Amino acid sequence: MVDRAATIQRAADLIDAGAFTDAAAVIAREYPFKPGASLVEAVRETGLPIPSVRSQAPSSTVGRRRRKLSLVEQHRLFLRDGYRCGYSGIRLICPAALLLVSELLPNHFPCTNYPNCPLKQTHVGLWFLFPSPDHVESFAGGGNCAADNLVTASSAVNMVKSKHSLTALGWVRRADYDDVGVWDGMTGWFTKAALTHCDVVARSRYAGIFRDWLAVATSSD
Repeated sequence: MVDRAATIQRAADLIDAGAFTDAAAVIAREYPFKPGASLVEAVRETGLPIPSVRSQAPSSTVGRRRRKLSLVEQHRLFLRDGYRCGYSGIRLICPAALLLVSELLPNHFPCTNYPNCPLKQTHVGLWFLFPSPDHVESFAGGGNCAADNLVTASSAVNMVKSKHSLTALGWVRRADYDDVGVWDGMTGWFTKAALTHCDVVARSRYAGIFRDWLAVATSSD
């Protein structure tokens, strides 16, 4: 399985060195932008089975309120899971880091109309490497918001999983998080790069997102 996060990390290291042309070349060579790329095909490269027909989960949401995790809670969940997808095992990247790479290399790692990000104008990596909280047992299927029912998932994987059970999909939840404390999803890179490229951050359409993530990433709590 190709480590797509490693490509973005190499490009980010070259950005740090001021070698923007080389950084763009790394992405163009190893993870090129393909307008209209398929999320299903992106997930398929992880080895997860993609059934052509999936049964719908029953809805058990009547009278229940789904709690949205705060940014702090999301980051803690991602760190708990070593910034890895709990189903595919791929390394994921801090949302703010992905968006900053996109701002610095807009032609090679484009992101359009975030958070909708249509794939005709957005690099599939913005979906594939973007972490999201997921209910292992879906909320629609009766799952709760307890910590043991929450897992970090690639947003692309999360979209494919939807409301379906792991049993129906033939997936399993990873039990090992061997990168905990080692891989931080490029959060550290983001906090430094945001200061180095403060002019880009300040005028970015994602300035508010960058500000919020800087507060979370640099918090001592």
